[in-house]
Amino acid sequence: MSYQTPFKHLRVGQVANIYGVSIPTIWRWLKECRIPKPTKIGGSTRWLNIEIENNIKSLHKDKD
Repeated sequence: MSYQTPFKHLRVGQVANIYGVSIPTIWRWLKECRIPKPTKIGGSTRWLNIEIENNIKSLHKDKD
């Protein structure tokens, strides 16, 4: 039996695609604290997919 983690590290372009915005918008939203803070992995910026999913869910809750 193999173990698979549900967590994936996403690049900025992937995060932009999920939100349907441009990469500069992701950086702006990060400065405005509208999206979760990423982590640095070997000098690369990455977001955990679960944190992005939770952020999107919370945005939808705020609209309801």
